[in-house]
Amino acid sequence: MPVSTVIFDFGSTLIRSSEPVLEEGAKFLLSRAIPPHNLKPDDLLRFDQEVFQDMLERRIPSGLDFTLPQYLTLLQACLGIRFDGDIEEIAFECWFRQYQPKPESGAMDCLRVLKGHGVKLGVLSNTVLTRRCVELALEKLGMFDFFDVVLCSSDVAYRKPHSLIFQAILRLLEATPESTAMVGDSLDDDIAGAVSCGIAAVWYNPQGAIACSVKPDYIVADLRSVPRVLSLG
Repeated sequence: MPVSTVIFDFGSTLIRSSEPVLEEGAKFLLSRAIPPHNLKPDDLLRFDQEVFQDMLERRIPSGLDFTLPQYLTLLQACLGIRFDGDIEEIAFECWFRQYQPKPESGAMDCLRVLKGHGVKLGVLSNTVLTRRCVELALEKLGMFDFFDVVLCSSDVAYRKPHSLIFQAILRLLEATPESTAMVGDSLDDDIAGAVSCGIAAVWYNPQGAIACSVKPDYIVADLRSVPRVLSLG
């Protein structure tokens, strides 16, 4: 069956982030904290090391996720501060300042070709960002209008490669596994999850790594090759 729907991973597939500058995030959060408070950036960084990193480590073996706004709510309660403004928008701005993401090389060209062929496009991400945060990032990077559906592990709890998160986005896209392809950089999350659900798996592998844990249907080193391997351009 011809491919009529393509799902993309978010981080390290559609976007490329810089090494995080955590101090920038801490300074931004304090700029949005309602005075009075006696906190300094180092206080937030210590909390990050003690709590946020522990939360990140626990989500991998559990296969379940949390949201960055949930973490910021916990931070407010534990450190005794309140942020001025919408917590999701604050979470997004903090993340964007820390990671300074940009569209991955070839991503815009790939999306234009696929959309030009009438393909439905979705984003499926393992992330502590909420769907709204990812949508804000896509909008800021000029990519939002390409996508019909955005779904994040933080919004549904389950992480890729669990079949439920794949089933959820297929339902939202009104697509079948046989007519869908998944494009992602992670063999264990994107490719293994797609294969287990009968979705065509396109491994984005710009580094030329060797596939060991699971065999993808296609391998591309450049996102501009995705339409070609799917016979869509």
